[in-house]
Amino acid sequence: MANRTLGEFSAPTTANIRTGPIVNVRENGFELKPALINMVQSNQFCEKAHEDASEHLQHFLEICSTFIVKGVTQDAILLRLFLFSLLGKVKQWFHANKDRNTTWDNCSTTFLAKFFPTECPHHGTENWLLMQTFYHGLTNSTHETMDAATGGAFLSLTLLAVTTLVEKMASNQG
Repeated sequence: MANRTLGEFSAPTTANIRTGPIVNVRENGFELKPALINMVQSNQFCEKAHEDASEHLQHFLEICSTFIVKGVTQDAILLRLFLFSLLGKVKQWFHANKDRNTTWDNCSTTFLAKFFPTECPHHGTENWLLMQTFYHGLTNSTHETMDAATGGAFLSLTLLAVTTLVEKMASNQG
């Protein structure tokens, strides 16, 4: 470092190019086949208005569930391949957060927290209005169920509490 000129410090080098997370594959290095990379790249996520982060992850995981690499954890495969499913600013976000994305669970959770919409992605409707419209569209017996689930009155809850309750109830339907 002492032998470098001032100009060399600011000159572009490959050392400054961001790459995906460092994946521990022990001594079992593995190769991602070009056909697999092409399959993943056919459905890249770049945060356009019509794209859904949850749907993107579902599609990605469906592809990844079709193969195994002997001696390599599924976590390592998912982390290495996920980068190919991203484009533009989303890919830049991934690179900027690669130190935090060391496990697939952490990576997917962080991705959804960042890119899952908090308002209606198709109409720009705010979440509070969606929840209020949802409640007013229920039948009387379902109103009673929702009010009982809240311990009183559904409309007296905060937006966060209402959203959490509805998402929890929806997740128990599967």
